[in-house]
Amino acid sequence: MSISLLQAIAEEQLPVTIEGAECVDSVQILAMAGHVVADVAEPVRTPMGWVSQSAVVKEITRTGRRTLRTLAPMSRAGLKASDRRPCGPRAIGIAVGWLVAAGMGLELLGRLLP
Repeated sequence: MSISLLQAIAEEQLPVTIEGAECVDSVQILAMAGHVVADVAEPVRTPMGWVSQSAVVKEITRTGRRTLRTLAPMSRAGLKASDRRPCGPRAIGIAVGWLVAAGMGLELLGRLLP
């Protein structure tokens, strides 16, 4: 999950280089959500489509630190390090779902507030 990746990034000295298409996708999700500041390499064409192979996380934002304080302990509860998968299709889907829900909530607030 992207939050687990955020926790892993927080444990490293920045900047952190992330490699692998699935993890880079998670970094992009974290960046879109405003949790990190990252540079993502230009995508390359593969048989599976266009993918970015690496990203450099330069900073964890205030929003990212707040998320770590509130959500990370719950996501790590009862899991050994070997059980956690910070990247993967399921984790990315969950993160995208949260982002969509947050975006719809913001859109609703925008409609309700003049």
